[in-house]
Amino acid sequence: MEFTITHEKTDQTGSFFVLNNNERLAYLSYTEKPAGVLQLTHTFVSDALRGQKMASKVVEAAIAFARKNNKKLNPVCTYAIAWFEKHPHENDLLVEANDRD
Repeated sequence: MEFTITHEKTDQTGSFFVLNNNERLAYLSYTEKPAGVLQLTHTFVSDALRGQKMASKVVEAAIAFARKNNKKLNPVCTYAIAWFEKHPHENDLLVEANDRD
């Protein structure tokens, strides 16, 4: 089954999510900080989508968005932190340690 990842932003918060029958089955939430930094705050995947790499796909959606919109990322949720540790080729998007909140 193919899923579409949607992006939604309101004021300083947003998320990348998989929607099915008006239910968010997987998502990555963020808060936008000054200077265009997206602080990745929470990742969730419902039991219905476990084992389908949906958490990875929503992180990859955030990466694509950041690259397209000249943003930086600051992962604070444990999944996002672990994802970047496993994919160091994407670490150019991460903010420097002294720029983190």
